[in-house]
Amino acid sequence: MMHRKVTKGIDFKVCCRCDQVTNAASSELVLPEDLKVNTASTLVSKVPMLKPNEFDMWKIRIRQYILLTDYSMWDVIENDPSTEGQIGPDGKRPPPKTDGEKKIRQTEMKALSTLLLAIPNEYQHQFCNCTDAQILWNALEKRFAGTKSTKRNQRDVLK
Repeated sequence: MMHRKVTKGIDFKVCCRCDQVTNAASSELVLPEDLKVNTASTLVSKVPMLKPNEFDMWKIRIRQYILLTDYSMWDVIENDPSTEGQIGPDGKRPPPKTDGEKKIRQTEMKALSTLLLAIPNEYQHQFCNCTDAQILWNALEKRFAGTKSTKRNQRDVLK
């Protein structure tokens, strides 16, 4: 059963069973407000927020989100090919010179920003000093997944 709804001069049909919204004139699907379609015509939703007790599930969801957004971002997080041998004597990376280097640096910053956006505010101060997406990913795994000894200690505290 469909209900009709008029918003801003556009006639919509809303399905009672699944809340699917379609444009009554063209029968095309209308997306919810929290979803958007980017220029590559892929569906992108909000960044999945990290819940400390559900880290393993979050890892799966953030990986899928990043792969959906831009595969090269996940490649930077897993492999980080651009940092090998590029650290200067002062401990900083030199600025990118070629267009290829600029694109790689841009992808690195995009991956780092995406991961930082997925961390709740109360944990931001612990990870804001990470300068690299791969370093941040490893720090998140160490903090929330932990090693065998930290998992054992957490289990002992809960007893």
